[in-house]
Amino acid sequence: MIQILEYHETILIFYVEYKNIFDHLLMQIKFIILLFCFCLISCKNSKNKTDAIEINFSVDNKEFNSDLFDISFVKLETNKDCLLGGISQCIKTSTGFILLDNMVSKSVYLFSNEGKFIKRIGKQGNGPSEYIHPFSISIDSIQERLSVIDLSSQKILFYHLSDFRFLSERKLPFLRTEMESLSPNCYCWSNFIHSEVSDAHLFITDSTFRVTKHYLPISFSSAYSLGTNRKLRRQNGEITFYLTYKPEVYRLKNDSVQCVYKFNFNGNKMASIDYLNDNAANNQNYIPKLLDSPYVAFYNFHETKYSICVPYYLNKKMFFGFYDKENQKSYCFSQEEIQKGLKVGAFSAPISVINNNSFVSLLRPDLLLQIQEDGQKLDNKLKELLSQSTVDDNPILLIYSLKRK
Repeated sequence: MIQILEYHETILIFYVEYKNIFDHLLMQIKFIILLFCFCLISCKNSKNKTDAIEINFSVDNKEFNSDLFDISFVKLETNKDCLLGGISQCIKTSTGFILLDNMVSKSVYLFSNEGKFIKRIGKQGNGPSEYIHPFSISIDSIQERLSVIDLSSQKILFYHLSDFRFLSERKLPFLRTEMESLSPNCYCWSNFIHSEVSDAHLFITDSTFRVTKHYLPISFSSAYSLGTNRKLRRQNGEITFYLTYKPEVYRLKNDSVQCVYKFNFNGNKMASIDYLNDNAANNQNYIPKLLDSPYVAFYNFHETKYSICVPYYLNKKMFFGFYDKENQKSYCFSQEEIQKGLKVGAFSAPISVINNNSFVSLLRPDLLLQIQEDGQKLDNKLKELLSQSTVDDNPILLIYSLKRK
């Protein structure tokens, strides 16, 4: 019995010793596994994470240099079938210019590269395949179709890009005005008010419009809006999103939203979220007070392959910030300086980017004819176009870009 007991005690001792050794090795293995997982996650995050480029727009006291820009004009044909009260969006395709007037004529048009009217896309009406108030448009290059969101009918209509024939329409389960296709079965939507759909500024839906993901929680919500009506756009092949009250631009990429640009307006601040929420409480119109404040009231963002244009409002004046991405250099001018320096009379903030390199703004013939009559100098090519214009003519497209060196 004693030997057996001793034998069992020996076994017990060895078991305890080997168990301690085993536990120690197990702890080391777990630590190595955890360390490996941490490194893997860190590498993945580092790969997906992009440091935002910080850009400062400082008004240059030097005389405006028109040689910084290349400019051209496209005079849009005017007839009874294409009377544009304005242009809210412009998309350039191989066919020509797709133009949306969502304020007056409430229609979508196709013009040639030279400005000749080709056709009206879609039909106005309350029936199937018709729209009442087309509010925004976008291109799905994968499926080769144009998407038109009808604000009044709360539906989206699809047209083929080759000949713009009607393809189909779908009722929307929510009222949203900005959309970009991520894939044939996935859509990205912008959102500016808290709702049952989402409390985030961006959300993703599948092909049935079921919400699958949310990005950027809403911190300020108002029914009133400043700047252009499109904050979600596909620009330079990328889907970008920005908030007019926050100097940051985001890019949707690899199932994440990354901040890619941060703006500094020469030390001038944008209003805080608390300021905005206080002045917009109880659905008040906060915009008049903000425009009169010392803050940068709002900005817009447009990006080409080689440059960025950021128009912004400060001290009751519009300024235009430009950034040369190749040379990492920024410029900033008042709207008056650009109008006088380029001899274009008066122009709007950009409504679009075309050809991956140029910005598009609008010139109103009625206003330009009055400016010309008042003796202000205009570009010779623009003067020639005005000689063929009347006060009732459609806008002239101003196409401009920073020269590449």
